[in-house]
Formats: sequence, structure tokens, C-alpha cells
Amino acid sequence: MLLGLLLSSCSTDRADREKALASDFLCAAPEGSPAGDLLAGTLGPGPVETTVFALPARLVERVEDDLRDKQPDEDALPTDVCLYQSRAGGEERSARISYQWVPSGGQKERALENARDYLVNGLPARVNEVAANVTFSCVMPGETRELSRGAKLVGWATFTGESFTDSGAAADLRHVTLTYLMAQKAAKVLGCENEPLQGEPVVQPGKG
Repeated sequence: MLLGLLLSSCSTDRADREKALASDFLCAAPEGSPAGDLLAGTLGPGPVETTVFALPARLVERVEDDLRDKQPDEDALPTDVCLYQSRAGGEERSARISYQWVPSGGQKERALENARDYLVNGLPARVNEVAANVTFSCVMPGETRELSRGAKLVGWATFTGESFTDSGAAADLRHVTLTYLMAQKAAKVLGCENEPLQGEPVVQPGKG
């Protein structure tokens, strides 16, 4: 009976949390916001078309299912959440946001080639010319709590068509910061009990 009450309480808390969030919460990056400015720096000036692949409730459902289905030593398939596209100047550019469970010891499949290592608020981040990721622990509420303790969640941002107009270090900073800010939204939706992504992102060279 106690277990049933606890699960019911978790379900109620999650439903209340999801109702309090806008349907586009995971992907909202309005002009003038930190995420919006970072996207403008990546995609260029002009209008950005946003495609939402996963509403908050759908993201929770997907990551919980992926956690249950994956083997302890395997990566789960990424869950796409947002796609931002710009066609400024006739050039197509995009940024795609996704999330993926990996073993607690690190990724097995989707390695970044020629990646540079950073720390963002103490968490490991990696970036190359086409993608950036931030890896963090997310202790899920409810019945997947123990499974989530044995895995890490990776927030991904994948880029196409970017024309670099600044130094590699400046582009790295922009990409890692954007990935972290978007992952903050996912952590809030998922209700990570350990609150892994706190504060404004501070990016430093390093390896976690």
C-alpha cells in the first residue's frame, strides 16, 4: 500500500509539473534570450523555424521507456526534441537538440571525433565542428529511480551548415553553452531529483 501511495504521489507531482509548463517549454528560445542569442550566433540573422518533436510529457515517457529497455552496458537511442532551421542568405543551417541515456561509465557508440573537452559548471562537455554534448546524472523520480542511478543522461546539440565567422574557441563556447541551457530545460521537465544543472553556465577548458 505504501509503495502504491508513493507512486501515486510521484505521478501527481509529475502531472502538476507538466501542467505548469508551456507545451513549447523544451524548445522555446525567443529573440533576446540567452538561448535565442546563441542560436542566432549559430544560425545567422533572420527568422528561425522551430520544429518541436517532443512535448514535455512525451520526453518524460520516452526517456523512461528508454531507461527500462536499454541494457546496462548499452547506449539508448537519442530522443530528438527540437530542430531549429534558418535559410538566411539562401544557406540552410540547423541545430538539433536531443537526449540519450548512456552507461554510467560513458558512451559506447556515439563518440565525437576530434572533440575538445570542456567543463561547464563542473560537468563534462565535448564539442567538435558538428556537435556538442553535456553529460550529467539525472536521478528520476518514481519507479525508474534506481535504474537512473546507474546511467548518465547526455544532452546533444548537432549542427549543420554553420559558417564559422569567429575562432574555434568562441564557437565551442557558444555550442557548449547552448547545449547546457537546453539540457537545463530537460532536467526540469524530467524532475531530476539531484538537480544536476544549476546556475548560469560557466565553461572552462578541461576534461571531466
